[in-house]
Amino acid sequence: MTAEGARLYAHARRLLAEAEELDGLIDQMRGSGETVHLAISHTAAEFVLPRALVLMRRETTAAVEVVIANSRLVKQMVQDGRADIGAAACVCGESVPGTTAVPLIDDEIVVAVPLGHPWARRASVTPAELLSTPLVLRDPDAHTRQVIDEELAAAGLGHPLAACEVGSTQAAKDEAHELGLPTVMSRLTLTPADLLEIVPLEGLTFIRRFFLLHQPGQLSPAASHLLDAFQGSVAELAAGQDLAAAAA
Repeated sequence: MTAEGARLYAHARRLLAEAEELDGLIDQMRGSGETVHLAISHTAAEFVLPRALVLMRRETTAAVEVVIANSRLVKQMVQDGRADIGAAACVCGESVPGTTAVPLIDDEIVVAVPLGHPWARRASVTPAELLSTPLVLRDPDAHTRQVIDEELAAAGLGHPLAACEVGSTQAAKDEAHELGLPTVMSRLTLTPADLLEIVPLEGLTFIRRFFLLHQPGQLSPAASHLLDAFQGSVAELAAGQDLAAAAA
């Protein structure tokens, strides 16, 4: 290489390094100005969203606009492009056309009773007992309710008897204590502070899985960070549960 070529090469390297730095700065500015539209079910919003937002903030300053709705509406919002990412519950074998589905966490809907209820500390209750007892239920559009109704119908059983229907998991917990009645809800949302005891149901289980949904194709950088943050949140929660189980 000639002396002139060496000087040109050194100058070109500096220009390329500055260009790469500029590209990184532009990407960062775009990320900080981007808004990710998230639709999420009530259960997922309560259980995994707070930690996911903390983890996402470590990677980007992009804003997250959150809509909390039942799983059916969440799926529709992803399908029609109103949400970049959706977190929704699906029954076994269910697919959501027009979306890419990433498994998030498995869940079981359980019967829970106040500690003073006659079913508390029972080994189990029968489906007949469940169906003949007034229950605190979620509203008919809630995925929790849909899973229960479909599983009971598949087993050739009738519909549960609603003492009242409420719009959120917390409302179900409050009404169960207020009325002294059983309720049915996600196992994920129950904590010792709720003072509700899970009672197994003979011969029946209500199983579902939460998925992260998005339209096919490449996600924006901020949306990808949010998806990764959800998975990180679930991993941390699972590790915490394992530690609690070991300690018990």
